[in-house]
Amino acid sequence: MIDFLELSDTAISQNVNVFHLLTHTSGIADDAHEEAGESYEAIWRDKPNYSVTWTNPRRSYL
Repeated sequence: MIDFLELSDTAISQNVNVFHLLTHTSGIADDAHEEAGESYEAIWRDKPNYSVTWTNPRRSYL
């Protein structure tokens, strides 16, 4: 995660994993300063957008 999110030059622990990110327990602060005009869309502009894909379209996972 550290490498993918380009956070290697930060003080974020190498132990941060996907669980921490999904449960908002990583200790990573908000990285977009909306008041200064930054947007979350700009953060992901150059990163691939992965989405959930259905493995069985006849089965509902909701």
